[in-house]
Amino acid sequence: MRKSGRPDLRATKQSPPRALYYAPQNPKAFELLPPDIAKLMPTHPDNEKVAHMVNYEWWADNTAQVQRRFGQWVQS
Repeated sequence: MRKSGRPDLRATKQSPPRALYYAPQNPKAFELLPPDIAKLMPTHPDNEKVAHMVNYEWWADNTAQVQRRFGQWVQS
């Protein structure tokens, strides 16, 4: 499993990013991918900026209800 951290080996034709669009975890690997492929990856820097946005106001208003519903779901 040693090669998995090496960007030069992860961005080869045999690697999952080209075939399945699994995103590399090593940011340096993006330099080895064609730009049009790299931009499709969920961990591309442009995509990470908007990938997960937390609405803190909503959570402040709804945390108790969500926790209650989650507890009911776990117990069901």
